[in-house]
Parts: sequence; C-alpha cells; structure tokens
Amino acid sequence: MASVITQPRRFVGDTMACLRDLLTSCPGLETRQFVAGYCRVSSGTVRRWIKGDNVPKGMPLLYLRCFLHLADYDVKEFQQLRGNARTLALMLTLGVVTDETANQRLGYLSNPGNTNQSLLRILVRNDGYSLNLDEVIQQLETERGEQFRRTMAAVQQGIAEHIAQAKAKPTVEQPLQPVLMQVDPVMFASGFAHAIRMATVLGQELLAADRVREVRDATRGGLDIQELTRVLQQINDA
Repeated sequence: MASVITQPRRFVGDTMACLRDLLTSCPGLETRQFVAGYCRVSSGTVRRWIKGDNVPKGMPLLYLRCFLHLADYDVKEFQQLRGNARTLALMLTLGVVTDETANQRLGYLSNPGNTNQSLLRILVRNDGYSLNLDEVIQQLETERGEQFRRTMAAVQQGIAEHIAQAKAKPTVEQPLQPVLMQVDPVMFASGFAHAIRMATVLGQELLAADRVREVRDATRGGLDIQELTRVLQQINDA
C-alpha cells in the first residue's frame, strides 16, 4: 500500500470542519473555485456547503475528502476507511484509475445501473469492504503505482502552493475611494462657483431667442458637458 497517510496532519476534524478551516484560513473566491474544480462542482455549490444550505454527498463528497487529505488535513471519515480503500479513493479522484476500471476489477459490472453506488458504499459509507477487495486494490496499485505516486505528489504540491499564496495575500482589502474624494477641494469649489455664475447668466440669456437655439443644440441628444460649457462661456463673455 502506498504511504498516503504517513505525514502528520495539521488539523483533525470531520469533513465539514476541515473544509471550514481551509476556507477560513484561505478566504476568497479563488480557493473556493480551487476546491470546486477538484470536486467537479461549482463554486456556488461549495458556498452552499459552507452555509449549510446543502451537504456534499456521493462522488463530490469522495472528491472533497480526498482533496482535504491531499491538503494535509486529517479527515476523520477518510482515516476510518478500512484496508486499502483510501488508496483506491485517491487513485479514483486523481484519475489514475477510472470508475469503470475499478467497477470492472471489483466485479461490480454485473449490475450496470448501480455500479458507482457499490463503490460509494465502500469509499464513502465505509461499508462492504472485504479481503478480496483489498487484494484487487493491491493489484491496481502494483500496476499503476508509479503513476499514482507521481500524480499524487504533483497535486499535493499544487494544493500546497495555492494555500501558501492565498495565505500570503492581505486579508483586508482597501475599499476604493470615491471619485470626488480624489478631487482637490479648492479647485472643485472654484469650478462649482463658476458653474453657478454661468448658470445664472444662462437663465437671463434664455429670454433672448438667439441664445435658446445655441443652448438647445449644446444639450441635444443628452448633456454634453464640454459643449454646454463652451456655449455658457460664450454667453458669459457676450
């Protein structure tokens, strides 16, 4: 059996406790998407798991437990799997063995409509394990051990790098400053006063028919600030 559980774990808990710890220590959409990608679900599904609106089950639950294990978590339900079941779970979720191959080698293809349920009964519900199954899994590991070890090491490294980068980011982002806060207050007050003076003149000049057309043309099709300012300046200079 491959040494898939020999390294010390930094956090011990059930599946949801481990997931909450991960997303608390590495907050943000990127980590949620990272977990979702491994579990073959959407980031919204992971968010609903955390909020308690939904619970992981079936193959997504198996993927989640394996992901957390590879992320150096001591997931209680995963550690409780018997024999070589953990090795088979990792080989499946890492893509080293397909579920079709596993079902075929374990003799579950006699019931095609229920094949993955038989796998899930062993790998998720920890039920129905036997010495015969243990021998079959050992054979699979012997045949694909090198690929299994390389793939697992690469995925573990990728997860570790993502966690390190996520923890290195600032936890509190500075809010964007409103545009007006970036304007010099003296210049703003001066410009605003000038605009009021021009508006006053405009009100007076609107009584003159030859000015109405210019203002109408300046504002036709929406308020064009630059053009309106030009016309107001002409009126002010007149």
